Amino acid sequence: MINCLFIIALKNLREIAGRINKPFAYDEILAETKENAKAVFYDKKASAYALTHGGKEFTALGNALAILSGLADNADALCEKIAKDELSGCSLSMKCFKYDALLLTNKEKWQEQVLNEIRKDYKKMLESGATSVWETIDGASAFDNAGSLCHGWSAIPVYYLSELKI
Repeated sequence: MINCLFIIALKNLREIAGRINKPFAYDEILAETKENAKAVFYDKKASAYALTHGGKEFTALGNALAILSGLADNADALCEKIAKDELSGCSLSMKCFKYDALLLTNKEKWQEQVLNEIRKDYKKMLESGATSVWETIDGASAFDNAGSLCHGWSAIPVYYLSELKI
């Protein structure tokens, strides 16, 4: 959901403006964007955010972004859906958003699950003899045998191991 990324950018801009004692002139746009994104993407029946307007595809990435942007009023419930794989999954390179949303919502509850998932995914690469990290867990066979086997965005274990003080 591109709206969530815009909301996150505006929130970050507001924080930067505050730190340098400059006015932030976009509060109205931020509030309006949040209100519109909820109205357009939130599906009450699914209790989740759809990937597209009126769509019925609910992704872990889109709902993690809804949590991280502050859009989601039901972050705990969304985290349960994300953790139980009730939503379409993320590629390795996008799991940082999933993990950040889980840890932001309840670090104590989700820390072990995040670490176990990292161990499971990256163990497969290590056991295959990989010397770099893949874009997806499918490795070279992804994208009709065009999968990236050296994908910097997937190199998240070091960050989470240090962030979680493991």
